Amino acid sequence: MSGKTGAYAWKADFTSEYQNKMIRSSETGIDPFLGFVLKGKVNRHFSLGVQATRYFISLNDVTYYSAVIEYNFTQ
Repeated sequence: MSGKTGAYAWKADFTSEYQNKMIRSSETGIDPFLGFVLKGKVNRHFSLGVQATRYFISLNDVTYYSAVIEYNFTQ
């Protein structure tokens, strides 16, 4: 098992139309994230696992799950 943590910078541009007028908005921010990876070796070249990462976005938190397939080229 391993963990990760950090921060990321983001920018979002919004455009919408209301009563024939274009409305534009832009937001930026820096938000933290953390996660973990759990993986095990299948053989000397392949590892399989799962990963979960939580992004603490000020507008809406996001949790991301994924599968990990890793190949090691070394002998």
